[in-house]
Amino acid sequence: MRAFLWLLAALLMPAAASAHDLWMIYEQGRVLIRIGEDFPAATNGLTADRIVFLRAVSASGAVPLEGREEEKQFAAALHGRQPGPTLVELEVKPRPITLAAADFNRYIRGEGFGAVIEARRAAGASDSPGREIYSRYCKLLLDAPGDDRILRAPRGHRLEIVPLANPSRLAAGSGLEIQVLFDGKPLGGARVSAGREGMQGHRFSSVGATDQKGRVRLAVSASGLWYVRMIHMIPSLEPDAEWRSYFATLVFRITSWESR
Repeated sequence: MRAFLWLLAALLMPAAASAHDLWMIYEQGRVLIRIGEDFPAATNGLTADRIVFLRAVSASGAVPLEGREEEKQFAAALHGRQPGPTLVELEVKPRPITLAAADFNRYIRGEGFGAVIEARRAAGASDSPGREIYSRYCKLLLDAPGDDRILRAPRGHRLEIVPLANPSRLAAGSGLEIQVLFDGKPLGGARVSAGREGMQGHRFSSVGATDQKGRVRLAVSASGLWYVRMIHMIPSLEPDAEWRSYFATLVFRITSWESR
């Protein structure tokens, strides 16, 4: 019953209590990087100076992608895409942010960071601003006929969502099992959420917590564009922040169930 109430609260949490997400989508030969809450729309875009790497990975290797800033998005052409499945991966440079106490407390409550809430309370810092440094990692899966192992292989990101099956080839009703890795090791007890295109305000259709192997099965019950996201927050070792957080997202498209 307690687990059910926790999941229900997560599903109903207002958008204002959660952080903006970053996602990549593929449209007409281009990879579009967007930041927002209403998937896959954009509230803000990513600037080029914040990109650590952006590359397309296929069976033939990794190719860096170059692009440009557009209104509310960063766009990179995916020219010369090799036949077969392709994974696009992105790392964004760490960035500091300071939030007023009320805003930070609302954010960490919305993300379910109980340990952070308790640590701030124990330190008498609940009414202090939240100083955080965050990094972002994102993967976009582009399926095609051929060997799809590249879509299911870890890429070595600090925080990473790894699908244990190709989402585009799921059987109807099977759900998507993923594993979360932090520093290459399974991350247990992490809250993971999944949303479908058209989702507004972080009203996720599926929420779960990883087991000790870092695994969780999420319900993906309809065709269309989906993304899976999570945030991991730990005490910061940098002197300019109390907290260090890592955002990870995984984007994929499920084709019509009836075609299987």
